[in-house]
Amino acid sequence: MRGLENLKTHNFNLHSKIVDVYEYIRPDITIIDGIEGTIHGHYPPTAFADRLVKKFNILIGGRDTVAVDVVGARVFGLTLNEVPHLKIAHERGLGEGDLNKINVIGKRLDEFKEKYEWNLLPEFPEDVKIVKGKELLCIEGCQNNPLATLQGFAYDYPEKFKLAGMTVFDLIPIPPDKLMKKPS
Repeated sequence: MRGLENLKTHNFNLHSKIVDVYEYIRPDITIIDGIEGTIHGHYPPTAFADRLVKKFNILIGGRDTVAVDVVGARVFGLTLNEVPHLKIAHERGLGEGDLNKINVIGKRLDEFKEKYEWNLLPEFPEDVKIVKGKELLCIEGCQNNPLATLQGFAYDYPEKFKLAGMTVFDLIPIPPDKLMKKPS
């Protein structure tokens, strides 16, 4: 029944939970390989790679994980306020979130002018219907992981993906007070 217990808090507060883990596991050094970066999600179908994998030609590193991630977010055109777990970590005093106080050596951040979309590219086969919840749905995980997998199957293996009229139910979360109680 552990799954039901996890469901009570699974779909919300993901960003706070990431920071909670970071409070206990603090790397000595953080390095971002930014030679290439993926926009519109973290693992696009190979069929979309030409559009969604961008050359940045940058390495970002440092002892302050929050500062490193803030610089990485800036390369994608995002601010601290647009990446909730970075904002929370900065507010908790776990690292520097002010770009003006971060020593950037090498490339100038103003070379990165474009703002890239982080959310999944909304392209799916026409005959697939997607039904998803609106409350407590974790976009970064429960929503986008199965949808990215669907995209991968549909666009990278179209000869095997022949599920005409398929409907995908994307974890319609159950509010914690509506969960069934564990049998005694």
